[in-house]
Amino acid sequence: MTHRVIAKHVGFGHLGRIVSFRDLPGLRNGIWGLADQALISVTNLVTMVLLARVLGPEGFGAFALAYTGLLFANSLQGALVVQPHNVLGASRDGDSYVRYTTSTAIGQLAFLGGAALLTLVAAITVHWLGRDAVLLFALVPAIIAWQLQEFIRRVLYTEERLSAAFINDLVSYGGQAVAIVTLWRFERLTGPMALLVLAATSALASAGGIWQVRGSLGRAFDVGELRQNWHHGKWLAGGQIGYWLSTQAYTFLAAAMLGATAAGALKASQILMGPLTVLLASIGSVAPTRLTRVFNQHGHAGLREQVRTMYLVMIPLTGSYCLIVTLAAEPLLRLLYGAQYDGYANVTRLIAAYYLVSSGALIVSAALRVNGLTRPIFVAYTGASVTSLLVGWLIISVAGVEGAVLGMIVSAVILNVVVWRAFRDSRE
Repeated sequence: MTHRVIAKHVGFGHLGRIVSFRDLPGLRNGIWGLADQALISVTNLVTMVLLARVLGPEGFGAFALAYTGLLFANSLQGALVVQPHNVLGASRDGDSYVRYTTSTAIGQLAFLGGAALLTLVAAITVHWLGRDAVLLFALVPAIIAWQLQEFIRRVLYTEERLSAAFINDLVSYGGQAVAIVTLWRFERLTGPMALLVLAATSALASAGGIWQVRGSLGRAFDVGELRQNWHHGKWLAGGQIGYWLSTQAYTFLAAAMLGATAAGALKASQILMGPLTVLLASIGSVAPTRLTRVFNQHGHAGLREQVRTMYLVMIPLTGSYCLIVTLAAEPLLRLLYGAQYDGYANVTRLIAAYYLVSSGALIVSAALRVNGLTRPIFVAYTGASVTSLLVGWLIISVAGVEGAVLGMIVSAVILNVVVWRAFRDSRE
């Protein structure tokens, strides 16, 4: 595997300080990691802002609910397919890596096929009930193409080929941005059309991506590799379900209790946090592979040192951005959306607080996965989801849209407490 890059570590002190500043995620591989995440973040920001302006709070709320379903399917893909590949694949080389990646790719095809089939059944059912199902029908090709492209880019991340991942995303996300802006300029932008654009650009990038990872795929397939992925990812998948029940469930609950406009307000506020996701997504994509290699070479002590170093960079940046959004919530909403979302500044401020709290569990959760301690993540999200299901409706009925975000913050606090205790208690 000549294209795979083995991480180099800079050691000093009795422990060996595992990294220097240039080794941090997104910086160690130059500008490619951050450029890739910036591209994705900017594209999503442009897409969502234009949709929010064109559709208004109610129409945008309906789109946000469908889009949230797409993200849910992708989160399960992350837990069961790409995150195991980032961790287990980083420890393999040569024929072993090719066999593992090929087996994982077959598992990915089965997963996206199942997700698309369930979505199609839901669309047909909604249409049969006499409801508008256009968004759900458009969601089917979007799920297929986006998951395939995401699998390819995450394989490139496992191999630390971040420049290749950027090129692939330039086709997908760059093409999406150009198409969305063009449709907006010609007043043809709608929710279903946006999903079809996402499907088309992701499919184009996937076609090129298959060529990019051709050396990582072979003919050998081993069902045992899929069992390893399942063993690694089953608790993560359960945790993801818990995460969505404890956070995104509030979007659906708010829509059910207050109308689609509430969902639109929540999503519009989350869009303002888009630039912050450049940092968080970069760390989330690179951290599992980086931490795996540190753990394999330096054990628990090295892992803890690497986690500490990552937090020293992430927390000040995250906190600074959240503070800016909190202080400038009203003018930012007016700048992006005009007067349509006036009155939701407090929702935006609470969303900023949620992002600050939830980011605290990002790196330590990756460290737990590297340790094979995925069950605490499941327990954390399960506890948070139980809380949201039991009291979420009450918080929303008392505090309205703001109550939905307060519930998300409570869930994030529970998550942090559980995963940090698990990491603290881990031993060699």
